[in-house]
Amino acid sequence: MSKNTMFAKGSLVVLFILILSCAKQPRKVYKTKTIGIIPKPTLVEKGVGFFTLNDETIIVFSESDEAKLKAQQLGTLLGIGFSKIRSSASQGTVSNSIILKISEESIKDTEGYTLDVSEEHIRIGAPDGAGLFYGIQTLRQLLPKTYKTSVDIGNRVCKIPTVNIIDSPKFGWRGMMLDVSRHFLPTDSVKRFIDHLARYKFNVFHIHLTDDQGWRFESEKYPKLTEIGAWRVDRSGKRWFDREPQRMEEKPSYGGFYTKEELKDIVAYARSKHIEVLPEIDVPGHSRAIVASYPELGCATVPVHVATGGIASNNTVNPGKEEVYLFLEGVIEEVAEIFPFPYIHIGGDEAIKTNWLTDSFCQKKMKEQGLRDVDELQSYFIKRVEKIVNGLGKSMIGWDEILEGGLAPNATVMSWRGVEGGTESANMGHDVIMSPNSNAYFDLFQGDPKFEPDAYHKLWLKEVYDFNPVLDEITLDKRKHILGGHGALWTEFVPNLNHAEYMLFPRMLALSEAIWSKEKSDWNELLTNIDHEFRRLDTDGINYSKSIYNVNIVPEKGAADKTMIKLFTQSGSENIRYTMDGSDPTASSTLYKTPFEIPEQSFILKAAAFEGDKIQSNVITGENFVNHLARGAVATLDSNTPQARIIGKLTDGVGGSRTYMDGRWLPVASANKYAVIQVSLNKSKVVEKVSMNFLQDPAESVFWPSDVVISISKDGKFFKVLQKKKIIKEHQYTGIKTVQFNIDDKNIKAVKVVAKNEGGIRAGLKWQGRIYIDEIKLE
Repeated sequence: MSKNTMFAKGSLVVLFILILSCAKQPRKVYKTKTIGIIPKPTLVEKGVGFFTLNDETIIVFSESDEAKLKAQQLGTLLGIGFSKIRSSASQGTVSNSIILKISEESIKDTEGYTLDVSEEHIRIGAPDGAGLFYGIQTLRQLLPKTYKTSVDIGNRVCKIPTVNIIDSPKFGWRGMMLDVSRHFLPTDSVKRFIDHLARYKFNVFHIHLTDDQGWRFESEKYPKLTEIGAWRVDRSGKRWFDREPQRMEEKPSYGGFYTKEELKDIVAYARSKHIEVLPEIDVPGHSRAIVASYPELGCATVPVHVATGGIASNNTVNPGKEEVYLFLEGVIEEVAEIFPFPYIHIGGDEAIKTNWLTDSFCQKKMKEQGLRDVDELQSYFIKRVEKIVNGLGKSMIGWDEILEGGLAPNATVMSWRGVEGGTESANMGHDVIMSPNSNAYFDLFQGDPKFEPDAYHKLWLKEVYDFNPVLDEITLDKRKHILGGHGALWTEFVPNLNHAEYMLFPRMLALSEAIWSKEKSDWNELLTNIDHEFRRLDTDGINYSKSIYNVNIVPEKGAADKTMIKLFTQSGSENIRYTMDGSDPTASSTLYKTPFEIPEQSFILKAAAFEGDKIQSNVITGENFVNHLARGAVATLDSNTPQARIIGKLTDGVGGSRTYMDGRWLPVASANKYAVIQVSLNKSKVVEKVSMNFLQDPAESVFWPSDVVISISKDGKFFKVLQKKKIIKEHQYTGIKTVQFNIDDKNIKAVKVVAKNEGGIRAGLKWQGRIYIDEIKLE
């Protein structure tokens, strides 16, 4: 045989093997095993089989431009090319197809839809494009959790369970606010934020465009708003509320703004996903960026700069000056041209009115209008702004402070300081959007502050789940005025989109149930669905918090004044493992069952939640346990008064963390000039030193005491003053101050601590504030 013949035969063999291997290349099969949709649909009837989505599946749409657009969006989502997207007129009904149909026969609610998955077809019907869009979002959650969307379906097979769904929303207003003033986000990030809202059937995107720390809206009439007002001195790396004001010699470098064309693009993008954009221009307070740009519009007697962070003083426009209203006419007119939504939000919250008391323009306006106080002056201002908004064919929304001094006649109230303002407004016959910080503020801690990014206060997932916009206190005939619910993400502590996603998820999922679902999932069902949804977020590269799985280590009072340790997770895990020797827990470590006593000997507690033998949470270390001579001793507050009360948290062996919201700090009301605390031992002990911690957080009106006095007693009745320590105030500083006393007379039965409350400075103003103290430690 010649070499050429051998070569030819060898080539044929190789070619045959290649062809055979290609023909036998297996398709990757994805299969959905469970159905758990967020937000929960009105009706779900599960079937027994599967629809097979593959490279032969086509999309068929009814004869309308809206249906065609939704078919194209679905094709992009599923990786189905345009060549397989066809009109019903040209295609008819065929098997292995997804059929989109706009028809009023399917469901009456314009945002409602029906979704029917059989083994031959997937049918989505709705009376409007919005309903089709929401049906597609539900279909998305029927896809397997690891199925990568927006990728060419290619050599993949997807098994979708058969099911019949009928669904429509509970509320017509389902909103979420993003603050782009405190930290500016580029348009791509804003669009991704909108994508998240659309995915879970929100329909209002509220963009907070202006505040003390930056103006983000391009104004052709007032160009200094972006030349000056959009920029601040960069204090990145310092805690928001600890940032020093700009010095005269410093040049601003942090900021940005959206051009009108960029904002129009954002609006168009949102509307393509059936989301309206609500713009907010915050006045009369939170207006430091305005006053820095146009000082003549403010009340300040000295030059001011755009705030670097914190709570700004001199931050109101002047309601006594007519040029302020001319300015607002011009700006609001520009806003109305960009945003087609029939509402404009004008803020109205947290106006620091101190300057109004002495400003000649304000006093003159109050006299002219017969206004009794500065609250009525603010009401006068809001009513005039409402006339400007109404004159442009729009309706005005304001935070619930617009109630103060009298509510503008046509105003819609967004209730954020709890639900009381919204309840009052609804009962007065005003439309209301409920956005209470107790249920819907996503910039707050979502787990133990020791293990979370910097924030303040606390909002756990269950508190979002419990949100109900319609309260019993609203009379039946006025409940129609509750338009819906609204979340908020303020960005003082949120510098970028990745961090924003961490704060949003999973709490936004619980909010979507509260404002879409007519009957919410029960709590455990929601937790299961969230766990499944986490896998989808992983697949799509979306950041989220796993705080619901983290173990919380909490002290509680046991028998005989013993301090017990309780372990729990927000998710209710029954598989918490812990160690006491400092080693990381494993699946074979001690299983937590009931609270246990803090041991006398030193220890390092570590705990974690497990799913089977796989760790589910972070490893949490109990860092604040302290073993000292007074642990378990009786402590009383104001022991020299009839109102004395026993307080266990100062001697429970657990110190406070960096936030007073952890429940481990003892608050002293601002009305008390002195906090008097007595620690009584069960027997005389040798004590060499006494120490305690005080917390300061100016943003929350929490301040260190001005001085602390320590007294000791050998019999628990008669006390001798030993020492007094002055505390140097650092009004901008947030943190913990440790005060320690060395004791010479060591045979001690009781110790008394007297801390003086002189308040502190917040936003340049004197505040009485409160004192927070934690463990009083005797060694």
